[in-house]
Amino acid sequence: MPILIREYATTALSTSHDQILLAGALKIRDRRLWDIMVPRTDIVGVDENDSLDHVKQVFKESGFSRLPVFKDHLDQIDGFYYARDFFTEGGHEFPPLRASLFLPESMRVLEALQTLQKGKKSIAITVDEHGGTAGLVTLEDIVEKLVGSISDEFDKPKSRVQISGQRTLVADGRTSIDELKDVQKLHLPEGDYVTIAGLLEDKLEYIPAAGEKIEINGYSIEVLEANAQKVIQVRIIAPLYIE
Repeated sequence: MPILIREYATTALSTSHDQILLAGALKIRDRRLWDIMVPRTDIVGVDENDSLDHVKQVFKESGFSRLPVFKDHLDQIDGFYYARDFFTEGGHEFPPLRASLFLPESMRVLEALQTLQKGKKSIAITVDEHGGTAGLVTLEDIVEKLVGSISDEFDKPKSRVQISGQRTLVADGRTSIDELKDVQKLHLPEGDYVTIAGLLEDKLEYIPAAGEKIEINGYSIEVLEANAQKVIQVRIIAPLYIE
């Protein structure tokens, strides 16, 4: 049992709020950050060379209270600006950057909650298996998931895999090799990668484009969607069938 859940379970649950948190923790204990994070494509940030007026304008237009600050592109995030540092009395010069916390996108949500709490952070950047920026997660996102996850006890986590035939499935590029092996019963090789996208990039030694195909262990894997940074979706055809 994860530490956070064990702490809740061994403490007297004297209020309905405590009971809600425990129920939520139990339900999302296997969820990972990639299930709840703001994806890279939706991140609103500013370049370290942007003017003070521009940064203030981005705060006003986006409505966000924190903005990641990057150098040239989102894979080089140096820290965060907080809106309150820009709109206090004075506010005529740049405040110091707030330090960034980086968490792997594959980290379990409850473990991330503990890490944020221990580091006294309210926001973190999630990174993929290659160290690139995958997304962004906030403490509010996790708490909302904890409380909101019990709104419908019969809800199931959205699957990254869709079965489209007896031998065919379509998978998100971030689908873990473990899930494909353990849940879908695919026999894929292990290596220095976590996801199906990582497997393709490892075998090809580059990021494949949409339409490219490769055969691995008898499985025909076709890239359905990709961009310059990553493989987004693939189709996998098994040599015989998927049990």
